[in-house]
Amino acid sequence: MKLVNIGENRDPRLNLAIEEYVIRNFPTGEDYVLFYINNPSVIIGKNQNVFEEVNLNYANLNKIEVVRRISGGGAVYHDHGNLNYSLISKSGEYTLDSLSGFNKEVVGCLNKLGVPAVQNKRNDIYLDGKKISGNARFSSKDILCTHSTLLFDADINHLRNSLDVSKVNSDSKSTKSVRSGVNTIKEYLKKDFTIDMLKDELTNSIFNKNISLVELSESDYNGILKIQNKKYNLWEWNFGRSPKSKIKREVKFRDEVILFEIEIKEGIITNIDASGSTQFSDIKNLMEEIKGAKYIIDKLRNTIDNYKIENEVKVLLKSIF
Repeated sequence: MKLVNIGENRDPRLNLAIEEYVIRNFPTGEDYVLFYINNPSVIIGKNQNVFEEVNLNYANLNKIEVVRRISGGGAVYHDHGNLNYSLISKSGEYTLDSLSGFNKEVVGCLNKLGVPAVQNKRNDIYLDGKKISGNARFSSKDILCTHSTLLFDADINHLRNSLDVSKVNSDSKSTKSVRSGVNTIKEYLKKDFTIDMLKDELTNSIFNKNISLVELSESDYNGILKIQNKKYNLWEWNFGRSPKSKIKREVKFRDEVILFEIEIKEGIITNIDASGSTQFSDIKNLMEEIKGAKYIIDKLRNTIDNYKIENEVKVLLKSIF
């Protein structure tokens, strides 16, 4: 097993591109491990609907990136307090039982540090009954990749709010996330213990201080950037791949309750209707103009702001996105 050195990079798009590059281009016959830390971001599963999984208003206001990965599973929040690790097997010998064994090493390392972590049958890791690590996987022919999160000192408010879609009534055939109570490791450790120290402890424990390090070359980075630019940088990948859905929102306007129904296909608003109001004829033209637009909050709100209509109505319409 070899450790791939990705340096101090914090860009979730680049880190996911590095992971995919290793999966698709590194030599067979070896197993690889990557440790990485991302800037504030929500990473969604390949088959998920971003409009159902992410509080886009909150993410937008707090500059939290939204990026889609190639594996299945649910949405997770990352930031500088979240240590992530990927196990990539190209040896043909790695199985999900291997993940169990790897996570046992992680749990063992945490226990030695005084953190009473435990592992369940799904290979998730819990601390005092709350989740600190989950995992997802990607497989292709003889390749298996599993990646896991490890909550060290993540911003729990950002985590909860960015994934809080309780007010969104949506219907699609996407993979839904399973929400769990979460915990963080930091409070169980000495005050001066850092996430980089945790990474070092894990690598030394897992590799038994005999680390075989792989450095990425300039040629590797050229290939990585191609993947990033053709996939992870694109709105079409991160948002447009969302399954067809219908979002319903109820808002109160001039003592009436209006039900908006927004139909979205490939991230594009294909239809938008409103019912429950007798005063709605004056904004139907604006709704027609919004049809065909990408569901990008800033751009939609700019369109509304630039439309000649009462400010009160503008506020109403912007509240549904």
